[in-house]
Amino acid sequence: MSIISNRVTRTAQPPPAGRPLHIGAALAGGSARLRADLSAYALPVGEAFQLRDDLLGTYGDPEITGKPALDDIRQGKHTALLALAWRHATPAQRHQLTALISDWDMREEGA
Repeated sequence: MSIISNRVTRTAQPPPAGRPLHIGAALAGGSARLRADLSAYALPVGEAFQLRDDLLGTYGDPEITGKPALDDIRQGKHTALLALAWRHATPAQRHQLTALISDWDMREEGA
């Protein structure tokens, strides 16, 4: 799931999920080894969070999640779900996916 790793780590090191851990370690005088261990812990946590967020963004109930369904697709975000769909799609299905991505007028029926 390299797309998840790219989305989680593309901004900076430590990964976003590890920043609070690194701040705490720095304030407590933690060693470089501790910071490395915290990053090793935080990266899979960040990936799991991103996967869950992608699922909720596509299939979640907006009244529960507080975010509109399908916004990731409408915005053309390269999610793990989209990457898997693309990988397993036929050429005709890829053409249809391309037409749907970034379609701000798309409704749930069209998804």
